[in-house]
Amino acid sequence: MLKVIFSIGIIVSFLTVFAYLTGWSSIHDIPIFENNDSPSTVINTSSHSPVINESKSEKIMIRAIGIGFAKDSILNSTRRREMAKRAAEAIAYNKLAKRIRGATVESISKTKDQEYVEETVEIKVIASLKSQRTINTKENTDGSVEVTVEAPLIQ
Repeated sequence: MLKVIFSIGIIVSFLTVFAYLTGWSSIHDIPIFENNDSPSTVINTSSHSPVINESKSEKIMIRAIGIGFAKDSILNSTRRREMAKRAAEAIAYNKLAKRIRGATVESISKTKDQEYVEETVEIKVIASLKSQRTINTKENTDGSVEVTVEAPLIQ
C-alpha cells in the first residue's frame, strides 16, 4: 500500500513539473479575444442581464447604483442633499470596485469552551478606479439620492 501511494506521488510530481516546463500551467493566460476584436458589452450591476451595445468601438463598461441618505441631525436641506449624494456616490464606487477588482472576505471566529464568543467578518476592497463617471443622479421624495456611475471593466 505504501509503495502505491509513493508511486502515485512520484507520477503526480512528474506531471506537475512537466506541465510547468511545457507551459501548460499558463493556459489560462491565453487571450479570449484577438487584438483587433473588442467586445462591446455593457454590464449593469443593478440587474443580472447585460445590455449590449452594437458599436464595436466601445469598451466594456460596468454600471452600479448607490443610494445614500443624510443624517437626521442635519437641518439644512442643501447640506442634507449633498451629504446624501456623496454617500450614494461612495456606495456606487464601492460596488464598482468590488465588481472590477474583487473583494477579500476574512472571517474570524473566537471560541471559548466550544462556544462562540465573538465572530467578525471583514470585507476589504483595495482598488483604484480610472475613467469613472456619473451617469445619473436622482433625488427621491424620502430625502435619499440615487446615483448611477460607470467605469470601464479593464482598468
